[in-house]
Amino acid sequence: MRLLRLGASSALLLRVLLVGAVLLMHLLMANWMTPAEYGIFSYVAALVPTLAIVAKLGVPTAALRFVPAYVAQEDWAQLKGFLRFSGRAVVLALTTIILSGACVLAIFRWSLRPDVATGLMWSFLLLPGFAGMQILQDLLRSFKRIVLSQVLEFFVIPVTLCGVIVAVHYSGRPLVSSTVLGVQFVLVLTASFVLFVFIRHAVPAEIAQVTAVSRDLYWLRIAVPLGICGVISSLLTRIDILVLGSMLGSEQVALYVAPAKLATLLGFGLAAIIVVASPLISEAHGLSDQRQLQQVVSVTTKWAVLGTLPLAICFTVFGRQFLGWFGPEYVNSIHVLYLLILAQMVNVIVGVVEPLLAMTGHQRDYLFVMSCVLIGNLICLPIAVILGGVGGAAAVSLGSMVIWKLWLARIAYVRLGIDVTIFHCFRR
Repeated sequence: MRLLRLGASSALLLRVLLVGAVLLMHLLMANWMTPAEYGIFSYVAALVPTLAIVAKLGVPTAALRFVPAYVAQEDWAQLKGFLRFSGRAVVLALTTIILSGACVLAIFRWSLRPDVATGLMWSFLLLPGFAGMQILQDLLRSFKRIVLSQVLEFFVIPVTLCGVIVAVHYSGRPLVSSTVLGVQFVLVLTASFVLFVFIRHAVPAEIAQVTAVSRDLYWLRIAVPLGICGVISSLLTRIDILVLGSMLGSEQVALYVAPAKLATLLGFGLAAIIVVASPLISEAHGLSDQRQLQQVVSVTTKWAVLGTLPLAICFTVFGRQFLGWFGPEYVNSIHVLYLLILAQMVNVIVGVVEPLLAMTGHQRDYLFVMSCVLIGNLICLPIAVILGGVGGAAAVSLGSMVIWKLWLARIAYVRLGIDVTIFHCFRR
């Protein structure tokens, strides 16, 4: 549990630094760039991570499931085969996406607005390095090198970009998106190379002495559902805002996004702990150690709740003051904040149920539940928005979170005999 404690603390610190650096970077660009240039950068910043989820093909999550188990079992032949499979699968997915993107640009370039065409061009240039960097991070994390896997993306790159932005501005030259994106392109490729070197040192020496065992179809059957879950999860975090924007316009979206940003901070502690807990769950499952698996889950959930509860109370008591930082008009969204705080607390109380199911071979159950929740959101959100506006959207978010998490928790208990909720910690 010492590794869990130290790793979670380091991951949380890096995420806090990332939020600060990214916020500073966007404030500087919003003030020193023209709206058009800042819009191009923001478009690329939103599109590249979305494309990367598809390009990664579920390989990072599969790595977190298989690598710790193979290391714990000293199954070097399968470990070597899986690492080779990871490289081939990602290269194939990246090549397909980039070629498809190039064809789209070539066919529709003249009908696209110049800013959209420029954003798409930079997105496809950044995609290989960005997706490769994230895959290498998760491979390194699967070898329990938690800080090394996070420090480049969460600290070095955003801080360096802030420095470049300040340097360009005070040099007297105009700050344009192509300058920042070009530097980011170089940084991401450099980070990918450095992570590759780290992985070479993390891989056990025994792997060089065995012949790789290939189980590509088996690994692919595991990875693809996990990849689809990643896409659905990404959609679920954005679907309320997308529906609000399409039905009520940007002003109502702003009234929802402000409390949503505050509520999202409550998930930081759980996200940091999951970074460390995932390989430990995989290792315990690989060794068929039920007691250790329950202990990892219970300790993770307890720390997540203890770390989140004070902030949730603070936001509940002083919610109007926090919303007032965004502007006086946002104070009226206090009811939205309360509903979203409840949703985040449900998320934390249930704990690490998603990585637990993903790491233990129940990804199809996970995918089925995620798909049902997404369909339910698509049906209920428009009705709720018509009836209750931003409050209706927040109510649907709370309801879907309760159904989503408790359904997965029930599956974890039935399939694995593991209680993922905080209430297990109070049982003797």
